Amino acid sequence: MFAVTRLSFAARKAAAPKRAVRRLTSFGLFMKQTAKNPALNALPIKKRGVALGKMWRALPADQKKALAAQAKTIAVMPKVPKAAKPRKPSSYNKFIQANYRK
Repeated sequence: MFAVTRLSFAARKAAAPKRAVRRLTSFGLFMKQTAKNPALNALPIKKRGVALGKMWRALPADQKKALAAQAKTIAVMPKVPKAAKPRKPSSYNKFIQANYRK
């Protein structure tokens, strides 16, 4: 029973399409461009978000369209998870392994 489940899962995993490339949004590009603004960096995170929202809403429509056109050309590759490194057992871990059955 379990072998069939594993095979079907492996088959589904092999047949699954690769992760698609995400596109950057115009607001995301705006945030990247204004990330190094010293006036915004001095603010706490919550107030910085509020200020960025106000700046975005105050932006004229033609500038937003230009940002959207520029953002369409930028592709954001999906993050690849890092392989977990095996950790060395601690002295407590070694003690438990040695004395667990006692």
